[in-house]
Amino acid sequence: MSNVCYYKYMKKVLRIYVRSCLLVLPVFFLPWIVNSFNTGKYYFLMISSLLALLLWVIDLLVSKKKVIKLNKNLWLFGGLVFWFFISWLRLGTGVRARSFSQSFGLGMWLALFNWFFVWLQVADRKEIAKDLNYFNISAVLMILSSLVVFVWPESKLPFIWPKDNPLISIGTTWSLAGSVLSELIFLVLLLLWNGRSLVRKLKRSNDQSYVFEAVKMAVLALGTFLAIYRLKKLGLITMDWRSSWVIMVESFKNSPLFGVGIGNFSTAFSIFRPASFNLTKVWLNNFILSRSALLHLWTEVGIVVPIVFFVFWGWLIKKKRKNFDFYLLVLLSLLLTVLPLNVFVLWLFFYILGSGRVWKGNSSKASLLLGESRINIMPWLLSLVVLVVGFGGVYLTSKCFLSEFYLKKSLIAMSKNDGSGSYNWQIKAIAMNPKLASLRAIYSQTNMGLARALLTKEKDLNQQDKEKLSMLMQQAVREAKTAINLESKKSDYWYNLARIYREMSGSVKGAADWALDAYSQAVLLDPINPNLKLDLGGLLFAGGKYEEAERVFEEAVVKKRDLANSWYNWAHTAKKLNKLEEAVGRMNQALALVPTDSEDYKKADKELAEWRRELETLRVKQKEQTEKAKVEKEKKEEVLTTPAPLPTISENQVEVKEDEMKPPVEETEGE
Repeated sequence: MSNVCYYKYMKKVLRIYVRSCLLVLPVFFLPWIVNSFNTGKYYFLMISSLLALLLWVIDLLVSKKKVIKLNKNLWLFGGLVFWFFISWLRLGTGVRARSFSQSFGLGMWLALFNWFFVWLQVADRKEIAKDLNYFNISAVLMILSSLVVFVWPESKLPFIWPKDNPLISIGTTWSLAGSVLSELIFLVLLLLWNGRSLVRKLKRSNDQSYVFEAVKMAVLALGTFLAIYRLKKLGLITMDWRSSWVIMVESFKNSPLFGVGIGNFSTAFSIFRPASFNLTKVWLNNFILSRSALLHLWTEVGIVVPIVFFVFWGWLIKKKRKNFDFYLLVLLSLLLTVLPLNVFVLWLFFYILGSGRVWKGNSSKASLLLGESRINIMPWLLSLVVLVVGFGGVYLTSKCFLSEFYLKKSLIAMSKNDGSGSYNWQIKAIAMNPKLASLRAIYSQTNMGLARALLTKEKDLNQQDKEKLSMLMQQAVREAKTAINLESKKSDYWYNLARIYREMSGSVKGAADWALDAYSQAVLLDPINPNLKLDLGGLLFAGGKYEEAERVFEEAVVKKRDLANSWYNWAHTAKKLNKLEEAVGRMNQALALVPTDSEDYKKADKELAEWRRELETLRVKQKEQTEKAKVEKEKKEEVLTTPAPLPTISENQVEVKEDEMKPPVEETEGE
């Protein structure tokens, strides 16, 4: 077979592969891992982009022209992704592992840039209609799945399959896109895209295929309205703009060049979110995404992000030839400004950039001649780089996938009360991704759970059980400490260690003091979290340190004044300190924040009634004591005294001017 045939064959294989990925990604999910959709799509992006690079390199090797397409956007976003990589290198070991393992971390940006590059290489105007057809197939599958969820009786949801070893759990929020918002964005963009195609065909008098286009538009419109209805019904949970802005500003003050690190927004959220966040309805949520993709990346990576943003918008504004795809790109750019990071928006953004329909790629010959025979070694060097990067990426992604796979196995075992099975699966998960702090924290709680089960099983433990109990407790502490060593600025892991110490306080001497230290560090790293202060105050209260507990509970009240539990605990602390009047006032405030038909209200109301009786009794006693003291004071006998004698005349008389020493005489009127 000639080189020309090989070239045509490889070009065809590459294009079919690229279109197949366009079809698969929107509906792809991995039921064998915990986060089936977001993390599943990230793994697909990573592996598929590396395979696409490999196919492109093979295509380059068999091609006679040996050309690479480049444009200014490739350099701009390539520089941005390189800055992401520098930011990632500056992170600690555990944060790097988390950033690569999760969606919207470094790995996802590398995968998106890989796809951007491949799309630019295979860009062909003749392929546009074919790409759209593949997108439409994904959309139809997405709409059908949403229709099934919509018509399914809510009383029978969630639908779990299979029952014994659940892989799929379909609830009211279920969508093949990963979220109803992602589905809506995808369908709206396809609706616009197909609308342009329909308008074009209507303008052609001899083109009768517009009927089929109209049917596609009707199906997409149905799916879009269904997504809007579901989103309105379910609501959109996002962080508020003010908190997002404050977090970005504080992060920028702390590190203007590099931010908190790519994929590390959750740490910035814990440390920098303002107290006003506690006034929002979502104050209990621990967000990993900012309200805006722009603010999110600015928080994580620093000043480079707004610079790239304004440069790109400058290019958009100066663009003279404004076609339909240009306006789609503007729309996607606006969505990145006003919405949280969304894999569909990013994916379609880079797809349109790489399609060459707004900015064309400039062909550059991949040439590096060597030796007298002038052999071009550039394609082979590129092949070597792609192979090394590809195999490295596949290896790391596979390990991340296996750790997630084993983790889900452990959670399924845990749901069946199979502690031993859960324990063993978690060991395998940690072996695959030992630097991931969240796995260590989960494993520490599993060890503590097994220790708890052993303690409650039998009152009198034999020597073997005591040794096992000691081992489990030590492992729990060791793994919790390992999580902290991997991510020392993550409040959650200090809180995890504090909980373990607190639970051990009845069995291990000094554990209560260690718990106080761990709680204090957790509060320091999440300063506006009232629940952390409640836990810390509760530990102080249990240890009889009522004055310290009162101060901590007061801080919890200040951080969130409408949290009933803070007022309730603050009231009980005042009661312990014999501040009965203050205790009654605080309990009144707690009652005002609790639903009147709840059991908590009945309990608190009963306590308040008892305290009021005690306060009334105390006031009566105080009044009686005051009156008694007053009467006793009035009845107290007067002391009789004789006139005091004058001082005896001293032998040493002092001479003074008598006129000056005399008292002044007031003149009477008329003199």
